[in-house]
Amino acid sequence: MSKKEPHTLEHHISLLLRIGITASGLLISVGLVLLFIQGSWDAAPPSMNGWLLLQKMFAAPLDELLASPQFYLYSGILLLMATPIVRVLFTIYGFAKEKDWRYTIISSIVLAVIFISIAFSIVH
Repeated sequence: MSKKEPHTLEHHISLLLRIGITASGLLISVGLVLLFIQGSWDAAPPSMNGWLLLQKMFAAPLDELLASPQFYLYSGILLLMATPIVRVLFTIYGFAKEKDWRYTIISSIVLAVIFISIAFSIVH
């Protein structure tokens, strides 16, 4: 008889990564399908900064937003980029819960490096 294993931190992290990757892939797929259906695949991309484009896109009315292929493409890419950040946050929580302070500190440093690199990419 096989004993049911308790859900470990590694199991939860694996599940989190699979959900993030799958959701990201689905969003990007929907965006690509809309892009080809609407026939806007040959249009030149906007020539503005990526952050400004996101602000402009999310300021649009909801019906326009949901019909926009760029919304799904950018959302999928942002979710794909956010997945490792959430993984590190989850790891910090798991190590802190287990009172493994060495790895909690190491994971916190990794998170700080990620946030610093994001801040530099936004500024430059």
